[in-house]
Amino acid sequence: MRYPYAIFIIFFAFSFANLSYAQQRDSLLIEEEDEETPVDYTKLVATETVKAFCSARVIGLSPQKLISIGYDFQLPYTLNAAFDPYSATPPANNATKLPADVAFNRGLRVNINYPVISRNNILLSIGGNYSEHLYQLSRPSDAAGTQNFNSDLLNTLSQDGLRSVSLNATLFKPLNLKHFLLFQVSGALNGDYFQGLEYTRWGASAIFGWKPNDRLMWGIGISRSYLAGALNYFPVVFYNHTFNNQKWGIEAVLPARLNLRHKLNDKNILFFGYELEGNTYRLSQMSSNATAITGRTANYELRRAELRVRLTYERAITKLLWFSIQGGYRANWVFNVDDGDFFRSIFSNQQFLMENQLGNPLYFQISINYVSP
Repeated sequence: MRYPYAIFIIFFAFSFANLSYAQQRDSLLIEEEDEETPVDYTKLVATETVKAFCSARVIGLSPQKLISIGYDFQLPYTLNAAFDPYSATPPANNATKLPADVAFNRGLRVNINYPVISRNNILLSIGGNYSEHLYQLSRPSDAAGTQNFNSDLLNTLSQDGLRSVSLNATLFKPLNLKHFLLFQVSGALNGDYFQGLEYTRWGASAIFGWKPNDRLMWGIGISRSYLAGALNYFPVVFYNHTFNNQKWGIEAVLPARLNLRHKLNDKNILFFGYELEGNTYRLSQMSSNATAITGRTANYELRRAELRVRLTYERAITKLLWFSIQGGYRANWVFNVDDGDFFRSIFSNQQFLMENQLGNPLYFQISINYVSP
């Protein structure tokens, strides 16, 4: 068994000797060329100046989540639903609402955001999202576990829940070291079950921004969004700032969300802030029932919007995996029903088809996140 090792050692030594000889020979040739060959500077060509661009991040920014899988859970609250507008049964005792108890509200959340083009002069990311809101309901006046609430809205929430599936694309285009453009477009299907493509709801935003240094970037723009439940147009302020000590920072896209960031160390980060969360959801079963009863085509949509004030703790499990736990207060903004998809100003006093009332519970959310290296 000694001979293979000996042959290997001899081969390695011979290769190393040849490499050393080749390096010495090349060195001598270079020296000879330097001594004997004059350089003709008239034949040198000027190189083109390379343009520099600003990056899409600031120092100290929280890790970019490429894949996130989480679960959302809301504690008990009350839901007072309006009567179905096409109902032939008159309300008992002149009641104006149908009360129900929400034992809990839960749902899976999956977010994917992956860069498909990543160069110094352009960054394009493609993403997808899935979220669900599943309601465990009971009527105070009925036996526990009842499935018939004498309300198509309550039956829909109890049996089907609300789901959202969306795709989005984000383009970051630096113009130079100090200015950039940011665009995003998204399409979503939302409802009590998976909808046809004709019910896709589109959103878009455009921002012009400045990056004066590596700790600050900000911009202003406009957004077409269902953030308030119905279709709306909002001014947008984009703001990422890390303070001089690099322990504190702000990450914000106003009015949608704002986070004050405190970096405990390289593996532990705290956030405190808020997020506006909203969308419009097609109610297919209610629309079918209304069409059958009234003889007129109905396209009922639930406008849902809420404010979440929260505290978030994130910790690195490995270099690429982070764990996140979040808790806070969910305040209802709107949970009403309209007929059709149309622009509704947040300052409008126009009545909804059905106006419902929700309690405001505490909520919790946990997630596992695969982050960018």
